[in-house]
Amino acid sequence: MMRRLGFWAVITLAGVCTACSETHGTGEDAGTIMFDGAVLPDGGPTDLCPNGVVDPGEMCDDGNATPGDGCDAMCRREAYCGDGTVGGGEVCDDGNNASGDGCRSDCLSDETCGNGIVDFAAGEICDGAANCGADCMTVTGCGDGTVEAPEECENDPGNTDNWDGCNAACQNEIALVMSSLALAGRGEGCDFNGDGTPDNAFARALGLLSAAFGPLIEQAITNGDVTLLLAMLGLDDPSGRADDDFRIAWLQGADGDMDATNNFSGSGQFLVDSGSLNADGSASTSIQSQVAASMLTGGPEDIPIPISFFPIELKQGRILGQTVADGGELYEIRDGTLCGGIPASLLALLGGFLGDMLITDPPCDGGANAELLDVIIAGGSATIAIGGMMIPVRFSATAPDLDLDADGLEGFETERGSDCQPVVTSCIDGDGTRIDGRGCFSSPEIADGYSAAFSFDAIRAELVGTTMGGMMPPPPPPGP
Repeated sequence: MMRRLGFWAVITLAGVCTACSETHGTGEDAGTIMFDGAVLPDGGPTDLCPNGVVDPGEMCDDGNATPGDGCDAMCRREAYCGDGTVGGGEVCDDGNNASGDGCRSDCLSDETCGNGIVDFAAGEICDGAANCGADCMTVTGCGDGTVEAPEECENDPGNTDNWDGCNAACQNEIALVMSSLALAGRGEGCDFNGDGTPDNAFARALGLLSAAFGPLIEQAITNGDVTLLLAMLGLDDPSGRADDDFRIAWLQGADGDMDATNNFSGSGQFLVDSGSLNADGSASTSIQSQVAASMLTGGPEDIPIPISFFPIELKQGRILGQTVADGGELYEIRDGTLCGGIPASLLALLGGFLGDMLITDPPCDGGANAELLDVIIAGGSATIAIGGMMIPVRFSATAPDLDLDADGLEGFETERGSDCQPVVTSCIDGDGTRIDGRGCFSSPEIADGYSAAFSFDAIRAELVGTTMGGMMPPPPPPGP
């Protein structure tokens, strides 16, 4: 039996609809996932727009037909940074939410030296100051061993390195270390579709699997197996209470004083992993941010989170939290939230990471074994092997809910028989293009993802240098 699965999918059990907008399914259709209408290109399924749910073919759905609120009456996004068209006060727009590529993620800087904006993602350390070099990557006098205004600090003469407490512009570096990082629950997250409620399809997609995957992240952070550092670039208010233009660099780190007991004390020392840096020593990942009245917001920006055993990439990522100062300096971020879209392709990677831990039901008609993404998209059951225990997990059918490639949300067709695992057999791109075949969700055209959220806290950290190729630097030579 073939059926088309979009985000309007309904689930029927023995003819009773358990999670649906309409009642479907009797007789031979009982126990299957039905669909209401066809996947339409361009304009989207107008009979479902607006309903507060992003359905296949739609780019957004805020539940109303009011123009000028970011989502029009046809469920298409209105003008926004990243649509490829310069307008509405934008300086540039290259069609994405990335920085360091000639147009900053918020479309407010063309990242050219001399525009008066310090574009850290482009490798700049100054722009427009009297002591700024012609390339915006050097500061006259920094590194001469003498602190002179507007300098805040000096390292040893000749040292103009970043990530050792005093940066290449001789400004104090303010950094924090994540003291906790966890998967957020279903009711937590950011409002991506504009209906006023948090979106977190990732939590729904993982279901009970989050009970196995979530603690791996939490324990990796608290045990010190993974060290994530947040460095404030260009933060003019050292208290972190008010600044409308700075960046937060995401860095993987290592214990700098080999004392794990003080890592989350507010005085822990850390090395920045050189793998988190570009060839010029700048951070490879950062997010444009602002803070007002101690309320931190940032993004949207694509954010790779460098968790070593499972690197997570948040598309259109956002950061929220409350900053806390101590002694006039930023000391903590509390109640932090990281939000964004996790591409479906990364969930396929998660299935590979779980390997033999995840055992799905037999596929239909002797076909290829089902992958994790099949079970998530089509619904089904699996068994997780953890610590010698076999834990059964049931997945509710959950399709991607974020249109990450701006062509409308994608849909899927699945196939099932009796007593076997349904699998995805066809994908329908947001523009209506059909891609047939098992594993079609790995095609480059199928780029949408799941809204996701992580909760975190961070506390002040001291940066004392960098590693070299991921290894600790050698100890200093013994004295005479």
